[in-house]
Amino acid sequence: MKAPYSVVCLLGGAAAALLAACSGSQSFLAPGTPLQVRDAVAPHALRAKPSSLSFYGFGHTGTFKVLGGSGTIAVASKNKKVAKVSPSSVSNGKTVTVTPTGGGSTTIALTDQKGHTASVSVKVIP
Repeated sequence: MKAPYSVVCLLGGAAAALLAACSGSQSFLAPGTPLQVRDAVAPHALRAKPSSLSFYGFGHTGTFKVLGGSGTIAVASKNKKVAKVSPSSVSNGKTVTVTPTGGGSTTIALTDQKGHTASVSVKVIP
């Protein structure tokens, strides 16, 4: 049995009204408008904040916070002649201290128990 014509028109009209309400000019960006995406990562993705550190000289330290990840997170400098880290393992939300040991650049590698990785770039200018 087919629906009466008036029911189809009523439903069609309701759908059109709903689409019109959802497509107001406020919902769309003008062509060429840059789109900003902030923290577009999974809430439990392993990351560090900040993701880079720069040092000018020696005698001071820097820190970054480990965010996300699963279980214990291993932290290691890829070049200890440039920077060392403490502690060597942390959990989500903990702070890692970086101490410059020589001029150059290196990466601090983070690896969680599931094998997810993140990194912090370090630059030391003597």
